Amino acid sequence: MSRLLDQVYRGLSGVSVTRLENPSGYSTPTFTSKSVQRQAVESFIALKGFVPAEVVPFDVTWFYDQLGIDDTYFANESADEICDHIIALYGAKVVAYTKKDMQQLDIDLEKIQKPVNPGDRDGALFIHTSPPGITVTEGPRATCERKVRTWFLRRASSVRTLF
Repeated sequence: MSRLLDQVYRGLSGVSVTRLENPSGYSTPTFTSKSVQRQAVESFIALKGFVPAEVVPFDVTWFYDQLGIDDTYFANESADEICDHIIALYGAKVVAYTKKDMQQLDIDLEKIQKPVNPGDRDGALFIHTSPPGITVTEGPRATCERKVRTWFLRRASSVRTLF
């Protein structure tokens, strides 16, 4: 692996993943096609050429196994969409390296899906850098939390009050 990439990954080794306890008892269904999807994602990333070939398996493994992402995400997202998310994360790591501060990994991804046809589901995916358990009130991250509250939580609570 090149010296640059070695420094990028060495800098990320100190990044911790915060896992919260599960007081609600939620258990995610297991996505049985995850390994097949992972292979497709690796192939897509390699074909797009943005990530060096020797790094692709490492980044895919990091994304699938180290970040604590719920299997529901993998079941609901296409391999091509996951490929784009991993490439964006790789890009964020490179930017952090150029700023000489690997602890300042700045991630800002969002996908909002509004229903187009009757029966379509709406939903959103937000992947942002933020301190765990702290509500961000200023800057780009604040708009993310506001969108979730406005589009999903308020609507859900108003529907519940009708019954």
